[in-house]
Amino acid sequence: MLTVGVVVRALVRAGELQATRRAGGFWVEAPDARTIVVRWYAPKHQPDSAAGLAFLEEYAHLLRNIGVAALITTDRADPRVLVQRDS
Repeated sequence: MLTVGVVVRALVRAGELQATRRAGGFWVEAPDARTIVVRWYAPKHQPDSAAGLAFLEEYAHLLRNIGVAALITTDRADPRVLVQRDS
């Protein structure tokens, strides 16, 4: 079964950076038992960066390359990558 840790390790292994308080990057969470969500956070010095969608597209591409069904959603003005845990 797919876990948050598997998604995080896959993105880090591909060279992506995890978000911190100061640095931009990806953040992975599991809002429920069936879904994993990947979001991109802008660096603190660029809070209005429009680069987020490009990063999300890259995250989804990297996850698909390892066999994870990942799709990008932009509903509610909250762009993110959604992954079903049973993928």
